[in-house]
Amino acid sequence: ADGKVYEIDVLALATGFDAITGGFKKLGLTDINGEKLAKQWENGTQTFLGLSISGYPNMFFTYGPQAPTAFSNGPTLIEIQANWIIKAIDFCENNKYKYIDAKEDSQKEWAKEITAIANATLFPLADSWYMGANIPGKPKEMLNFLGGVSKYSEILQYVLENNFEGFNFVK
Repeated sequence: ADGKVYEIDVLALATGFDAITGGFKKLGLTDINGEKLAKQWENGTQTFLGLSISGYPNMFFTYGPQAPTAFSNGPTLIEIQANWIIKAIDFCENNKYKYIDAKEDSQKEWAKEITAIANATLFPLADSWYMGANIPGKPKEMLNFLGGVSKYSEILQYVLENNFEGFNFVK
């Protein structure tokens, strides 16, 4: 703008970003009752295991909200989640289920677990993107599972070994 040329090696544009949930909200996803995900998450994020959302049957995702996303190695976490999703699909096919859907109560309990772990840390005291505090109007909440990848894997294994406890199935 001032007509000068500046030689640089790197230009970092820190313009702010709606981490973890922003991309999901912008997809325009609508549940089986016609309600938009962006509206459902206005007062807080709700997933089950950071893999599924109640009201969105057969929809799974990786590396998203309420998983150890920002605190893990991306490819490692995606591999763990993808393998679990494959087992869920196999379970449905082997049992002739038409669809699998997270129970609403299960995702409420998962959100409580996310909050309980976060409250044992200093994260809730920080106005950071980890808490969604960098976006005006976004609820301040922990957006990641802070229990670690090992604990997260144990929880996924428990759900798997207990016939996908926390999910509804329809034949």
